[in-house]
Amino acid sequence: MVSYYSCNCPFLLYLQVIRNEALLLLTYLTRDAEEIQKIVVFEGVFEKIFSIIREEGYSDGGVVVQDCLELLNNLIRHNASNQMLLKETMGFDPLISILKIRRGSAFNFTQQKTVNLLAALNTVELLLMVGPSGEAGKDANKNANQTALAQKNILDHLLLLGVESQWAPVALRCMALRCIGNLVLRNPQNLDSLARKQVGEEPHVQPALNAILSIILRTSIAQEFVAADYVFKCFCERNPNGQALLASTIAPHPNQGDIHEPASDMPFGSVLLQALVSSDVNGDMEACCRASSVLSHIIKDNLQSKDRVLQIQLETSTASLGRTEPVLHRIVTCLSIAASMEGENDQNNQLEEPYIQPFILRLLIIWLVDCSNAVNCLLESAVHLNFIIELASNKRYAACVRGLAAVVLGACILYNASREKGRDAFAVADAISQKIGLTTYFLRFDELRKSLAHPLSEQHHRKELSRSSANSMSDFQEIEEDETNKGDQHPVLSEIFDSQFVNLLTKLEADIRENIMDIFSRTKTATAVLPTELEQKNGEVDEEYIKRLKSFVEKQCNEMQVGFHLLLSENFLLNYLKNS
Repeated sequence: MVSYYSCNCPFLLYLQVIRNEALLLLTYLTRDAEEIQKIVVFEGVFEKIFSIIREEGYSDGGVVVQDCLELLNNLIRHNASNQMLLKETMGFDPLISILKIRRGSAFNFTQQKTVNLLAALNTVELLLMVGPSGEAGKDANKNANQTALAQKNILDHLLLLGVESQWAPVALRCMALRCIGNLVLRNPQNLDSLARKQVGEEPHVQPALNAILSIILRTSIAQEFVAADYVFKCFCERNPNGQALLASTIAPHPNQGDIHEPASDMPFGSVLLQALVSSDVNGDMEACCRASSVLSHIIKDNLQSKDRVLQIQLETSTASLGRTEPVLHRIVTCLSIAASMEGENDQNNQLEEPYIQPFILRLLIIWLVDCSNAVNCLLESAVHLNFIIELASNKRYAACVRGLAAVVLGACILYNASREKGRDAFAVADAISQKIGLTTYFLRFDELRKSLAHPLSEQHHRKELSRSSANSMSDFQEIEEDETNKGDQHPVLSEIFDSQFVNLLTKLEADIRENIMDIFSRTKTATAVLPTELEQKNGEVDEEYIKRLKSFVEKQCNEMQVGFHLLLSENFLLNYLKNS
C-alpha cells in the first residue's frame, strides 16, 4: 500500500491513484480468504487504513474512506483474533473519531458522509456481534469490545446519531440505535450507563430511554420503530434490575387523558401507559401496539415486574364494573377494538397494519407465562375468555392471530392455579373443546407455525455496504428495507417475532398439547372410578343387579358408537374443507 511522500504534485496524484486501486484490490482479495487476511494484518494494515482515513478527513472524506472501512470490516468480520489485534495495536480511538459529528439541526449529511458513517457503524456492529452458541471465546471477545468501546464514550456519539439527530438519514439513525442495543446487551456497566444517560440540551434535557420511547411511539417509519424497540429488547434481556426500574415508573399520570400534555414532562412509565390506553381516547391503535411491545420486554421472564404492572388500576367509565379497571383488562379491550376495526376496514377496503393484533397477543402470552396471577386476572371476566375463543375460531382473522389466540388459551390452562369452578384449567379446556373442538384447536398451532416460517432476520444478516449501495440516494435509503420486504411476512413481524419468541411458542405448544390431554384423561379416569350405576343397592338381589349392569353397559356401547360416528363425520368434514 503506497503512502504519501514529499514530491511534485503530478507524481503525488499518481501515487494516490495507485493507492486507491490497491485498496480496491485488497478489499476484493480479503472478502472471504482467511489466509490473505492473516498476511495483510501481519503487514500492519490497520495502521495504514486509519492513516489514510485521517488524511482523507474521517467521515467527511470521499469514497476512499468508504473503501478503507470496507477493507477493515472484511478483516474483522467473524475474526476474534483480528479484532483483538486491532484493539491492542490501534485501539478504538480512530474509530470513534470517524463517528464524531457536530451537534445542530442545520448540519448537512451528504450522501458520501452518510455512507462513510454507516460503514463505521457497521464496524462497531461487527465488534459487538455475539458469537454462535457454544463459542464462549467469541462471547468473551464481544464483552471485552463492549467495555473498551464504552470507555471511549461511544454511547454519547451513538445517541447523538440515533436519537438526537432527527435530521440524519433514516438508515443512519436505525443502525446507530441497533449499535446502542448491542453495546448494552448483557453488560451490567453499559446497561447502568444507558439508564443514567441524559440527551438533549438545556432546557430540553430528558433521559435517553424516554427519548428512545418517544421515537417508538411517534416515528412514521417502521424500520426506525423496529430499531428503537431493539434497544429496549437488549436493555431488558437478563436485566431484572432494569426491568424493575422501568416497571416501577408505570402509573397513571394526573394528566393521563390529556393527549396534548408534553411527553417530556411525564415519567417514562406514564408515557408508556398513556400510549397503551390511547386507543380509548383517540383510536390510536398503532401507539397502543408499539407500547405493548415495549411492555413485553419490561415484564419478560420477570415475575415481580409482571405482578407489579398487574396491580396498576385505571379509572374506568364502565358502569358495569363499578370499580377501577386493571391495566390487563384494558389491554384486552384494546385487542377487541383492534379486532372490530379490522372488520370495519375489511368492509371499507381499508387495511389496518397487520401486526397490531399479533403484538398485543404476544404481550398477553409473555405476561401469562409462569404468572398464575395474570391468568386469574384475565379470567375474572367470562367475556375475555369468550373473546379469545372467538379470535382463535373465527376464520376472518389471520392465521397468525388465530394461532396466537390459541396459545393465549393454552397459557390460561398451563399456568392456571385457580380452584374456582368455571375459572380453573378444566373449565378453560372444556370451553375450548365445546366451542372450537380439540382437533380444530390443535390445527391452529400448525397454522401459526406455517405463518411464522420465515427466515429470521438478525441484524448481522443485513446487506453489507459497498460502493454499489451508494450509487443513488434512492437505493441508499432502501438499504434497510431491501432485506426485510422479501416474502409474505410483514417486515415488522419478521423483526419483532425473533427466534427467542418462536422457540417459546414451540415449547408452549408441546406443553399445552400434553396438558390438555392429561386434563381430559384424568377427568375420564376420575369419572370412571365408581359410577353410582355400578354400585349394588341395598336389598338388590344379584340377578337384578346383573341385569342392571348389562343394561348400563349396552347404553354405554351405544353412546360410544354414536360418538365414534360423530368423530368420523367431523374428521371427514375437516379434511373436505381443508382440501377444497
